[in-house]
Amino acid sequence: MSSVAHRHFIFRAIGASLVAEDVDKVNQWMHDLVQKIDMQLLIEPQTVYCSDAGNQGITSFCVITTSHIALHAWENTGEVQLDIYSCKAFDIDIVFKHIETLIGKPKQSDFMCLNRDKIIEIQHDCQ
Repeated sequence: MSSVAHRHFIFRAIGASLVAEDVDKVNQWMHDLVQKIDMQLLIEPQTVYCSDAGNQGITSFCVITTSHIALHAWENTGEVQLDIYSCKAFDIDIVFKHIETLIGKPKQSDFMCLNRDKIIEIQHDCQ
């Protein structure tokens, strides 16, 4: 059995209020997330604001030694999406707590963990 985990955490929430001025805050939040879930950065978080009409919001990503993390937040809808793909297992409870430090308690949220070891299987954790 391989020690590689192939886990993909997908999170979506409504009720955030991230705006252009939050770019530095989100960038630091991504950096902190990597540490909290015991991953190692390969490429530092990159966080930008898009001002295109109808698509205003923040995008942030980083490359970790086991894959990547990406966050997208739309200013006009209050929607946030977070993807963590890693070949190393991680604790999603830590992720949920860290999400709340950025957006508070969302009005609505959903998530899934995909186990991509051999076939794609939906799970309730990313262990």
